[in-house]
Amino acid sequence: MNCFLISGFLGSGKTTLILVLAKRLVEEGIKKVGIIVNEIGKIGIDGDIIKQLDLNTWELFGSCICCTLGPDLLKTIEEIDQRYKCDLVLIEPTGVADPQNILNLLNKFKGGVIKKIISLVVLDPTRFSILNQMMTPLVTSQIKAADILLINKTDIFPLEELTFTRRSAGTLNPEADILEISAIENKGIEPLVKIIIE
Repeated sequence: MNCFLISGFLGSGKTTLILVLAKRLVEEGIKKVGIIVNEIGKIGIDGDIIKQLDLNTWELFGSCICCTLGPDLLKTIEEIDQRYKCDLVLIEPTGVADPQNILNLLNKFKGGVIKKIISLVVLDPTRFSILNQMMTPLVTSQIKAADILLINKTDIFPLEELTFTRRSAGTLNPEADILEISAIENKGIEPLVKIIIE
């Protein structure tokens, strides 16, 4: 299976993006899409929304999968492979997760259960500047761990905010591809879908 880690702070649009992607991937002929949602609390609001698509969804509660739930993530990946043989899995960690730690866990299966791992980070241009100032180490680590940076909400924000976010994030991770999208309006998603199904 291929794994796509979709990180980003709360409110950046991760769940909306996952819903749009999952639907598009099924339309493109990917038969088995699994979704792993990590919830800090005990109620899986995001998971309930995602289940509306009638996809295979697994929820990991109570902590962050980049820290104490690491073994549960690996166990879940094994179960998905053994029981469902998913073609790909979309993983949504909490907004405060460090993607690099999760990638280190996933790499334990690379070449075996997992064929390909891609890390995506969803950025919200409205809060990028303030989050970068207040939570610099976490924002920086999320951006640096990304293969693809997704600047979301392009439908509602001025060009200068999008340009600032693109330039700042690109400086932190010049190797990453940067895509501008509107997950809620399903705009700019096609290049991402093509990357995922390659």
